Amino acid sequence: MTLEGDQMEERILLNENEVLITSKRLAFNDEMYVLNLLESVKVTEGKKGNNIGFILLGVTLMVFGFITNTVVYRQNLRFIFSCFIFAGLVIFLAAIVHLIFYKPEHRVELTFASGDTRNIENQDINFIQRVVKALNDVIIFRE
Repeated sequence: MTLEGDQMEERILLNENEVLITSKRLAFNDEMYVLNLLESVKVTEGKKGNNIGFILLGVTLMVFGFITNTVVYRQNLRFIFSCFIFAGLVIFLAAIVHLIFYKPEHRVELTFASGDTRNIENQDINFIQRVVKALNDVIIFRE
């Protein structure tokens, strides 16, 4: 798209995952932003999370259930402590599965001259790097 006057031609730098970055505009989440007002671009990564507490809770419940199950002789109490073992196992396995399969969310935080901040989030770090490169190119080469 060519603009009249002494303005340079607007070119597309990135158009994927519903994010459009041109040499003058940014469009995502059904909103359009003028990139002349963009002041800073910052990349952050969501943390994987600390599952140690849940793992320890699961192990503690299982150990408590095993120990009390061997000491207690009443059948109805043994069932209750068997439930502790089962609950501990479920919590332990859920924490391990979360640890293995959780993908952190990467975020590009945009700060505009008005003080507004907007975030572009995605789990694909390569996409986030392409967004940052395109935005940095706009900031570097704008007049």
